[in-house]
Amino acid sequence: YESTILEATETIQMPEAVYEFPVMVSEDRGLTITLHLEELEDFSAKEIRKIEVYDGNQLLQTITKDDIPEVTDYAWDGLFLNESNTIGLPDVRDLNFDGAEDFGLLAVFAYPQNVPYSYFFWNAEKELFEYQFTAFGPGWLQIDDSEKCLVELSNEGTESYEKYFSFDQDGNIVSGKQIPSDINTFSDNQK
Repeated sequence: YESTILEATETIQMPEAVYEFPVMVSEDRGLTITLHLEELEDFSAKEIRKIEVYDGNQLLQTITKDDIPEVTDYAWDGLFLNESNTIGLPDVRDLNFDGAEDFGLLAVFAYPQNVPYSYFFWNAEKELFEYQFTAFGPGWLQIDDSEKCLVELSNEGTESYEKYFSFDQDGNIVSGKQIPSDINTFSDNQK
């Protein structure tokens, strides 16, 4: 005679923290990005468990950190949101000059000297956001409209650098030259 003991465990379901922000992908079409968050012990940043993209009430896409290929050139811990700091909020801008807003999310929970963000670009043909690259975020990543390129400002010790990114004819990002810079890499929102 065998006896089996079943243990019943109670699970208390805590409400999930959610953060939403709008993204305009055309003049007359706005989408809502919904971040599903988990608290991190001892950090003000919250980890993003999944990203959902909505067109009105219709779910278009779900993105998780597993959808991002390995990031090797920058510090990368996952995807995060820090509502208590300007650096830590989503970075929403048209970064590839196609007229649609793209977005970047904080890629580290504790800030190093340069703060990396993972960026997602709107693909109008596929009607979804695609991970494109990780680079230093708002304040460090500048848009040069006249040259149609991105300029990343970075500090390494006492040296400052400018790294240029352009786009090929298929819209893929191309890393370009890196030169020493005299520019103060700290914008007003970083002081």
